[in-house]
Amino acid sequence: SAASVMLNVTGMTVGLPALWFLHRLCFGERDRRAALRFGAFCLAIMGSAGLLVAALNGAGGISISRDVMNYSARDFGAYERVLTQFRVIFRYLGLTFLPLPSWLMLDHYVPKSSGILRPFTTLLGIAGVAGLAGWGVWLYRRHRLATYLLGWFFILLAVESSVLPLEMMFEHRMYIPMLGVVFFALYWAHLAAARVSWGGKAVAAAAVAAALALAPVAYARNALYADPVRFWEDNARKAPGKARVHSNLGTACYWVYDYEGSIRAFRRAMELDPGKALYAVNLSADYIDMGNPDGAIALLRRYADREKLPIDYYYNLGIAYFKKGLYREASPYLLEAMGRNPRKTGVHYHMGIISMESGDLGEARRQFQKEIENSGQNPAYYYYLGLVAERMNNPQEARRYYEVSMRLDGGSFL
Repeated sequence: SAASVMLNVTGMTVGLPALWFLHRLCFGERDRRAALRFGAFCLAIMGSAGLLVAALNGAGGISISRDVMNYSARDFGAYERVLTQFRVIFRYLGLTFLPLPSWLMLDHYVPKSSGILRPFTTLLGIAGVAGLAGWGVWLYRRHRLATYLLGWFFILLAVESSVLPLEMMFEHRMYIPMLGVVFFALYWAHLAAARVSWGGKAVAAAAVAAALALAPVAYARNALYADPVRFWEDNARKAPGKARVHSNLGTACYWVYDYEGSIRAFRRAMELDPGKALYAVNLSADYIDMGNPDGAIALLRRYADREKLPIDYYYNLGIAYFKKGLYREASPYLLEAMGRNPRKTGVHYHMGIISMESGDLGEARRQFQKEIENSGQNPAYYYYLGLVAERMNNPQEARRYYEVSMRLDGGSFL
C-alpha cells in the first residue's frame, strides 16, 4: 500500500543518513566542523525527500492524512502513542535481556499513556530514555563505540516509535535495533573482563549459563508454536485486553472444530471492540456451522449500515440464507461477495446450486466449472456437475462427472 511504501522510504531516508552521520562523528573526521557539514548534507537529503512526499500529496498520489496519519482505526491518538512509546522502549529492552516466559507473546497489549503521569511509569520511561541518551552523549569522549551503539538503537527504532499510527508494539521492530544494545552490553563486558586475569573465563561461563537457562524456555516456546490453540490461549492470558488476540484464538478453535471455544473467544473480542464488524463475521461462521443460520443472520444484520464491511460479511450472510433454503435472499449477498473477489472459495459453488434449483442449468454448469477453476478438485463440484448433465439429458457426461467424484472421495456423494 502507499502507506507501507512511505513508511519504508521514511525509515531508510531517516535511518541510514543518521547512522552515517553518527559514524562519521564517532569514527571519521576528528574535525567536528566536517562532521557537522555532513550532518547538514543529511538534513538536506531528508528535506528533499519531505518535499517530494509533499509534492506527491499535492498531486493526489499519496495523502499523508489518509495513508500515513490516519488514526481512525486506532483507539489512541498521536499524543498518546508518542507517550506510550517511552514505556514500550523499555519493554523491548526487557525482552532483549530478560526474556521471561510471562513477557513472551506474539501480539502485545500495551495500555496507552493518556498523560505524563497516567500511568506514572510514563514519566519513568521518559526519564529513562533521556538518561540513556544523555549517557550516550557523555560517553562520546572516551567510548565512542558505545555512543555509536546506543545511537544505532535509538535511530533505527525512531520512525516506528514516533507519531505514526502504527500498532503500539511489535517485537519484529527490534530485529535490527537490538544489535546496537546487545553489542553495547558486550562492549562493557569485554572492558570489564580485560581488567582481571580471569575475566574472559567469567564472561564465557556467564554466556554458557545464560544459554543453559534459556534453552528450556526456547524449547517450551517452540512446543507452544506448534499448537495454534495453545499458542493463542497463552497470548490471551498475557494480553487479556486485546480484542485481536481473542479473535485469533477464536479462529484457531474454529479450525479444529472447537465451536464452543471459538464462540467464547469471538464474543470476548466483540466485548473489547464492539465496533469491529470482523469479529461478528467470524462468530457468524460458528453459528452457521453449528446449524444456527438464524443466529448468524440476526448477528450480521446488526452491522448492515456499516461502511467498508469485509467480504465475508456478505458471503456468510448469503450462506446463512442459503442454509435456510431462502435462495432469493441469499443470491444478492453471494453475488456481492463474488463481485468483490471472483476467486472467493465456495461462492460459485453455492451460486451453482441456486442456479440449478431455479432451472438455469447452463449457468449452474458455468458456476461449478468456475469453482473448480478457482478452488481445485472437490468431489462435490463434480457430483453437482453430474446432476446438471443428467438434468440436461446428457447421461454420458453425467457418468463422467460421477466417476470423477467417486474417484476423489470414494463415491460418498452418490
